[in-house]
Amino acid sequence: MVDASLLEAHPGNFRVHTPEQRSAMDAVLGEVGFAGAVLVRELEGGRYQILDGHLRVEEMAGQQVPVLVTDLDETEAKKVLATFDAVGSMAEVDDAGLKALIEGIECENKEIDKIIAEMVETDIDAYRDAATVTNPISLTEMKTRKVDRVWILIGIPQGNYQLSQPIVDELRRKDGVVSYTTTESRMDQTDEN
Repeated sequence: MVDASLLEAHPGNFRVHTPEQRSAMDAVLGEVGFAGAVLVRELEGGRYQILDGHLRVEEMAGQQVPVLVTDLDETEAKKVLATFDAVGSMAEVDDAGLKALIEGIECENKEIDKIIAEMVETDIDAYRDAATVTNPISLTEMKTRKVDRVWILIGIPQGNYQLSQPIVDELRRKDGVVSYTTTESRMDQTDEN
């Protein structure tokens, strides 16, 4: 266990934590406590640099948090920071397995109940099968044919947007990306990077 004040955010951390995510994290920490460890690397002077767990550390300010100390150098640390969440997000959801896991879970905190309810209510197959592609272009064709811009329409149920938002935000930060977010009949365009 290490005092959270000794843990420094990695300057390359590109994850932006929304108020909704902070609220959800507070709810989970309050309900079950700190289940897991913050991934860090040791720095000089008895301090540590966070590679995974930035939000948990921010929410636990002034308290002791469990850490897993690695012996990574700066280059390796950057690789972990860039890939740790990305590799985990590649996993697909087994709808039946998820429903079986969360069936009957009752939480004292209504915020956690809301997160779980949104997971149950989402029918992933419904929007996966609903997408219609017009004039699809293959990756090979994209590499060989000169195209100015490729447009990708992704439909995410509003209840799942919070889970998908880090991926969407990461894409938005890429050079030259223009993105549109719409809810109901309103459409907002983000600035081109």
